[in-house]
Amino acid sequence: MLYLTGLTLPFPEVGIPLNEVFTLSFTTLAALAFSTQYLAWRGLTTEHRAAVLMLMVFAATAVTRHPFASYVLSLGALSLGLLVFASSRLSTAQLVNLVRGLIGGLVITLGLMALTIFPQVIGVPGLLGPARAWLIGTEQTGTFLGYIRPFAGFSEPSHLAIYLSAVYVVLDLLVRAGRPLMVLRAVTALAVVLSGSVSGLVLLFSYVVFRWLGAIRRLVSGRISARFLIRSALASVVVLALFLALGPDPGELATEYSLRLLKTIDDVQTGNLVGSEGSRVNAILALPDYWESAGLPGFLAGTGYANHQGWLIDTYGHLNESATFSRGAIDSVLIAVFLATGIFGFLAYLRVLWVGFGGRVLRLHVALIVFVLVLNFSYGYLIAGLYWQLLFVIAATARWCVLPLGRARARRHAIQVRRRRAAI
Repeated sequence: MLYLTGLTLPFPEVGIPLNEVFTLSFTTLAALAFSTQYLAWRGLTTEHRAAVLMLMVFAATAVTRHPFASYVLSLGALSLGLLVFASSRLSTAQLVNLVRGLIGGLVITLGLMALTIFPQVIGVPGLLGPARAWLIGTEQTGTFLGYIRPFAGFSEPSHLAIYLSAVYVVLDLLVRAGRPLMVLRAVTALAVVLSGSVSGLVLLFSYVVFRWLGAIRRLVSGRISARFLIRSALASVVVLALFLALGPDPGELATEYSLRLLKTIDDVQTGNLVGSEGSRVNAILALPDYWESAGLPGFLAGTGYANHQGWLIDTYGHLNESATFSRGAIDSVLIAVFLATGIFGFLAYLRVLWVGFGGRVLRLHVALIVFVLVLNFSYGYLIAGLYWQLLFVIAATARWCVLPLGRARARRHAIQVRRRRAAI
């Protein structure tokens, strides 16, 4: 089941759509089958109890204020995602199966991206045939470096980039634990860049920057050797050289992304809510607007779980259709949770993330905290199976890779301290 979960993860739209957000995909069915076995085997764990508490808080914000039918289906879909995320304490054999499936799904996704990009670059658009509508969008969905941005089976290019960024994190954790996956990690990073998604680029860049800052900090404190850092730097130079040799023109690439980043900065400065960049970076503006109209009860309990769409449409319905607020949606999970469930639900949600990843794992890997936070600001579908399945894969890998490294670093540090004391 874990192998199938990883293998079918990049196909979240293949299945039975139950509503606009939630699809009963093959990945969801495989993950639920494993999670049910996990629950029967381990019983209620700390992760399960945190998830139950979150569901109770979410339901409490709506139960006396809105009709039961307005939130029960959403709450049920959320329960399925939480059940999967709470099952991340895997054995070595289980993680191996999951990672093998994940790599298989990644290779398929990279192949689909190649099928959508290269025919356009060499001028053979008809090569895709009937699969074109599923693999890529249209001119209206956006172009990048002269080609239509790839979907590769996802509902939009940004979701593809988010998936690739999450897989990059998993591969980086495995490389850090000594697994020979550096080439595949580099190819995945290149795929994120070629997706043409600012969200994916920000996710990847934020993780890599904090990853290197952590490595430099450990070097200064004497917890890693300069030889390791030099080898990592040389590997990065080789990857960069391959990218410059085989990838797109660096000047054109820089121009494309700089224009989109400048638009994002302009959206932040002007408070623009129209377009994908504006709706994401300015999603937080909905909170003070709602608190001003609802007062302290709105801050504490929000609009009521799964009932924030009406307020958004009433308040921002005058904007055009490219503004997600006007359609009753928010492109940020964190903001959506705070708006719908208030500070009580927001804190319960953060506790689920903290417990699900393991507090010690996050303390040992600051870059992982940054990635999860940026992901929450880049993705807006709390009940989507893809979101919780990605978190499940990252959390399971991080528990297996980070904790042993943390214990090894602690042992090395203790030995160094004893040696220094003995020398004194």
